[in-house]
Amino acid sequence: MTAQDGPQRARRRKGEGSPRQQPNGRWEARYADPLTRKRRGRSFDSEREALAFLASQTVARHSGDVVVGSTRKLADWVNGPDDGWLALYGPAMTTRTREAYASNLARYVLPILGAVPLNKLTRQHVVKLQNDLRARKLAPNTVRGAHAALSVALSAAVRDGMLARNVAKLVARPSAPKRTARGVKIVPPSLEELGRVIDALDGTRVQLPFRVTVATGLRIGELQGLRWDDLRPLADGGWALIVDGKWNDRAREYDDATKTEAGDRMVRITRSLADDLAAHRPSGAPGDAYIFPGYQRKVGPVSGTGLRAALRKAQTTAGVRPFRWHDVRHAYPTVLRARGDDWLAISRSMGHSKIAVTTGMYGHVDLATVAPLDDPRDARNGGTK
Repeated sequence: MTAQDGPQRARRRKGEGSPRQQPNGRWEARYADPLTRKRRGRSFDSEREALAFLASQTVARHSGDVVVGSTRKLADWVNGPDDGWLALYGPAMTTRTREAYASNLARYVLPILGAVPLNKLTRQHVVKLQNDLRARKLAPNTVRGAHAALSVALSAAVRDGMLARNVAKLVARPSAPKRTARGVKIVPPSLEELGRVIDALDGTRVQLPFRVTVATGLRIGELQGLRWDDLRPLADGGWALIVDGKWNDRAREYDDATKTEAGDRMVRITRSLADDLAAHRPSGAPGDAYIFPGYQRKVGPVSGTGLRAALRKAQTTAGVRPFRWHDVRHAYPTVLRARGDDWLAISRSMGHSKIAVTTGMYGHVDLATVAPLDDPRDARNGGTK
């Protein structure tokens, strides 16, 4: 019996597929691929087997076992006000992570792929994204960041049943360049240079935060986040600063998590520096007030932009080579190492996640170029002894 000789069947619904007999007598089940929506065919010995296969595909699609793919555009999935990725999953991220993902997607990914529906995204789209960003002469880390942000957003879509797979994972991310601080000889500012900058900052509101950075090696966000409750006396008569958070300039908010888990630490300071900090404290300032508040009674601490601008001006006045505020942090461990402190103690003082980070960055520093800790400037600079 041929298909023409048999009884007429009810017309199958759209998307259910249809069987047809081939000239060799076998039956082909025609159906739409749930991932690509392209027409596919599969051959069976009988019409009953072909119909059973088509029925299983329909059941699997409706039960969620087969993900058809959302037609929602990538930009809407990322930025939807109520059910977008950032709205749903952003609150669980740290402020810095959320801002980094949002920035990378908005600046680099969505202008290129934002109008593409999720179910139409392919590996070729991701390759084109990387090529377009490279053509703009963007740094490899920028391309890596854009790729990572896209991959995280698509992974969430897979978990939510909107995609069957994450096409970003099918494309290798650009290799990470070696950190410039590793494998390269670090030349931190000398105590002579730091002392001249401190002289140039005399009479300004930036001199004391600069001295604290020299004496403690704090990151600039950690310095900004210091509150009066963080200045504490020790049982042995010394003084210390407690570091357990940081200020985020971009978000204009305090983050109670440091850069790494090891970032929560206590850093000893000299009595002279502690006295200068106490003299700097306004009368009646509460313990949760910032040690270095913003100018003109602005909410929050002094801005990182203002600190860096003051440093550049002081360097010009002092006639020293330009260096970043973060380079002052590099001077702190080199001095400790020259003094003979072990790597573990230095790593803990710096708040590094691993001792390997410390040795990798400073193990090759030429200690002969580092001024000794008993340099006459130490007391004025807020040294660690």
